[in-house]
Amino acid sequence: MNGNAGEMIHALDRPDGARIAYATVRGDGPRPLLVLTHGMGSNMSRWSEFFEQTSLKASWDLLRFDLRGHGDSPWRGPTGMEIWCEDPVNRTYDVLSAPPVRHD
Repeated sequence: MNGNAGEMIHALDRPDGARIAYATVRGDGPRPLLVLTHGMGSNMSRWSEFFEQTSLKASWDLLRFDLRGHGDSPWRGPTGMEIWCEDPVNRTYDVLSAPPVRHD
């Protein structure tokens, strides 16, 4: 699915039934990845204006996502820091050495 500013909207299904929504802006070829995480009282829409207006998308791949239980990642099961940290989208910056940017 397409979002704004050339972004693609995705969903990652977890084994426990959670669905994690995320959006990406990607260029051609390998580029560094910047992962944007929202604060506890928010969702990935916190980064909408940034995604639309940043000049970084010319040289960086961008990824933003909703933590489970936030925005388009509805979840009624157990949650908390330990579970959020185990969701693969949240660990992307560890795996790909991308710098995390958090909004508190």
